[in-house]
Amino acid sequence: MNVAEVKASIVADLVERHGCHAVVLYGSRAKGTANEASDWDVLGVRHAGPSLHDARALGDIYLDAFVETDDSLTTFEAGHLRYLDGEILHDPDGITSELFARLKVAQARGPEKLSSEARRQKIEWLKRTLIRAEGGSAASDYRRTWLLFELLPAYFELRSIFYLGPKESLAWLEDEDREASHLFSIALQPGAEQADLSRLVAFVTHVRASESSS
Repeated sequence: MNVAEVKASIVADLVERHGCHAVVLYGSRAKGTANEASDWDVLGVRHAGPSLHDARALGDIYLDAFVETDDSLTTFEAGHLRYLDGEILHDPDGITSELFARLKVAQARGPEKLSSEARRQKIEWLKRTLIRAEGGSAASDYRRTWLLFELLPAYFELRSIFYLGPKESLAWLEDEDREASHLFSIALQPGAEQADLSRLVAFVTHVRASESSS
């Protein structure tokens, strides 16, 4: 199938299977950055029913669909921002334009800021886990992996910026904070030294007042 046929088959499937009255393609397929192995990330909207995740093969493609209701989308969640700038595949009622408008307002407002105590606890946890990641035991290696997993969302949370998942967040760093991007790229490499991780932790936890209040 060509691209147009794939999109039509996705719409037909979600309309029939889940009763969706709006379908939005988002992610790499919508942005034009996909490769042959990329999933087809889709939001389906219906009037009623539970929110669900429908991931499966659909013909020759792999569909990764989140099905929401009109009501569930009126309550903002940070994960909804991934739908912004998506490609509308089906929307006879025009509800997605209202959704995108609400999401743009929420994006401009930014996430709820951490309290001083929550900020202190998060920074302390990152620094303590760094120390406990030393030693070369299975437990310390596990903590090292855990720390690496937590550092990327912590960078954004400490700076009051929405965290949109690893792929988009790493791309954002490459554009907006090249020093952070460089430190993450080094620390995430297999065989990275403890000193590389230490430099990354020091950078993530050193937040300027202008960053945390942006």
